[in-house]
This record gives sequence, C-alpha cells and structure tokens, in this order.
Amino acid sequence: MTSVVRQRSVAVDVARGVAIVGVVFNHAVDGLISAGTLSPEGWVADVNAALYLFRLPALVFLVGLFIPGGVTKRGRTGYVGTRTRLLVWLFVIWQVLQGVVEVATGSVRNGSTNASDLYRLWAPVAHLWFLPFLAIATALVVALSPWRRGSVGQAALACCFVVGLFSWGWDVYWFGLRGLALLPFLAVGAFVGIVRMSALLARPGWQWAAVGSSAVTLFVLVLPIGVVPGTEAAPAALGIRAMSMLAAWLGVVALVAASSLLARTPAISTLLAAIGRVTLPIYLAHVTVVAGARIVLMSFGVTGPSLLLFLVPLGLAVPYVAWRCSAALHLRWLFDFPGPPTRSSTREQSAPRTPAVHRDVITPRGRHRARR
Repeated sequence: MTSVVRQRSVAVDVARGVAIVGVVFNHAVDGLISAGTLSPEGWVADVNAALYLFRLPALVFLVGLFIPGGVTKRGRTGYVGTRTRLLVWLFVIWQVLQGVVEVATGSVRNGSTNASDLYRLWAPVAHLWFLPFLAIATALVVALSPWRRGSVGQAALACCFVVGLFSWGWDVYWFGLRGLALLPFLAVGAFVGIVRMSALLARPGWQWAAVGSSAVTLFVLVLPIGVVPGTEAAPAALGIRAMSMLAAWLGVVALVAASSLLARTPAISTLLAAIGRVTLPIYLAHVTVVAGARIVLMSFGVTGPSLLLFLVPLGLAVPYVAWRCSAALHLRWLFDFPGPPTRSSTREQSAPRTPAVHRDVITPRGRHRARR
C-alpha cells in the first residue's frame, strides 16, 4: 500500500545510530585493551578489528547523503562556510577540553598528553582529527560535485576514489590530512543523495535481507587476506589497500541493509533513530565519558568484557543527555556555533521528509513520526 504522506526516512537515522554505536564500542574496547583488562586476542578483539573497517566509512557515507540538499538550499559558498565554521569551532573547543581532561587525569588514564598539546591545533588530540577532515572533505566534495550527471560527475567520483586508495592507511596525523581515505565514501553519499537513499531503503525487506546477507558473506571471506582500516597507520601494498576499501564498502552495505530491517521494528528503530539524530554530540563527548567511566568502574573491581555493558550505554547516554540539557544550562556552545541554533548544527541535517513508498516500511502505520 502506498502513501502520499511525506514522512521522515527513519532508516537513515537508524543507520547513523548503528554507526555511532560502533564508534563508541571501538573506543571502549581500545581503552580496555590499553588498560590491560581485556586481551588483544579473542572474539571481542576480532569483532573490534572488523568493525574498525567500516563504521567510520558508513558514518561518512551517511553524512554525504545530505550535501546536495544543503548546497541547493544555501549555495556552494554558504553551505561550505556554515559547515566549516561549525566544525572548526567544535574542533578548537573540544581540542582544549579533551586536552585539559587528559592532562588532569594523566596519572590514572591510558597514554600521555602534555600541556603543550592543548595549543598544537595542527595535531588533533585523540578522535578529534575527524572534525578538520570532515570540513576539508566537505569542501572538496562540494567543489567536485559528484552528483552532477554525465562525465563530469563520473570524473569527480573517480578522483575521490584515487585519493582514497592512495591515502589508505596513511600515517599522517596533521590537521585535515588523516582520514582522506574516507573521501570516496563522502563522495558516493553525495552522489546517491538523501532522496534516492530514502527510496532505496523503502524497498521490500526481503531484498535488503538478501543484499545484507551477501555483503556479510563477502566481508567475512575478505577478512583473512589482511585487510586494514583506512584511517589507521597501516602501510600496505596497493592490492591490499584495494581489498581493504572493498571490505569497507561491503561493511557499509551490510550496515545500511541491517538498518533498513531494524527500522521496521518500532521499539528498536525509535531508540536507534534518536541516537542517530545526535551523532556529532555523541562523537565529541563519548571518549571522555567512556574513559572516565572505565577508571571509576575499574576502581570498584569491575574488569574484563563485562565493562562494555556499562561503557557503551554510558558513552551514548551521557553525551545525549548533555546535548539535550545544554541549552537550558547555557552550554549550547559546546555542541553548536554560538548564535541562533540552526538545522545544520549538531542536530545535523536530519533526513528530510520524503515520500514513503510503503507506509509499513518507513514508519509502520505512522506510529513513530519524526520529532521536530
């Protein structure tokens, strides 16, 4: 049954939620391994390594879906300016905050951060490299405009893939350079666009189940050849880099397929979509939350994989609550550029209302509509 009601594509928000859960899980596991309370061998470490291949590529692909719409609404200069201003502001604020926390807790945390690192903005602390990368990559994708039809758009996509392939596993941590391997994922997201993606996600569940099963099978078959994440310092031969990028794409397809199916389950989709609408605040704050919670829990004798049952939910919930309360506490500047809140801020460009092909696919009987 079709519906003429324009409804939000919940599956896109669910996919973003799944991707950011993967990011929090990765960093929680990394912290436990560094603290010596979790073995670098075993199934948890194996899952962690596999997840590293595609969780950020998936997140970047999903961000790319909204670029053409943003350019149409604000123009190239306006869109790039707004996004760059936001991302650079958040980078500077959180570089200082993250650095201060790491310096203050140096005696009880993993790793070491010096006071001089606070103002070395060209060398991002911890996970914050993602912000300058996203600013630069967005500007590049907007300039290339891979969503254009014909040979121009195809050439733009090809350029992005070449950059991604040759920068895969590149050991460069300077401002904006780490993460260039993710450029093709952002470009393909922009090429597909949110309207087309929403229509694809609305296709019958059995089709997505078949696509997802195939992607997972191929992903598992590719893993043993020594594939490596694109954003980690892992120099490899060109052939391995190509297979690694293929593995990442297979993981992205599997994640999107799973999200399409999860979006049809009201209880699960409501939770994941709520998380997916605030991925940037969660990304910004989760490392500090997870590290602090790990230190406290370990002081009470909680060790091993069981810590993940606390760290992952806390790494999602605390930043979410902090974001929700930030306006009332006059701390919105932690998650947004100072001034009137905008739809392109840390609420991010939530999926627009698009025609749902099947009412029981995107929002079963309209029971969970988007909250504005």
